[in-house]
Amino acid sequence: MALHRDYWDAAEELYEQVPLLGGLLRWLKRRIAGPAAQLSRD
Repeated sequence: MALHRDYWDAAEELYEQVPLLGGLLRWLKRRIAGPAAQLSRD
C-alpha cells in the first residue's frame, strides 16, 4: 500500500480543482502553513 489517509479534505479534493477558487485556496493554504512548510516542499 503506497498511501492511506483516514480523513477527507474537501478543499484539496474538490475546491482546489475549481480554476479561480483553487488558486486562491492553494495560496491561502501556503500562507497559513508558514515558511517551514514551504522549505520542506522543495
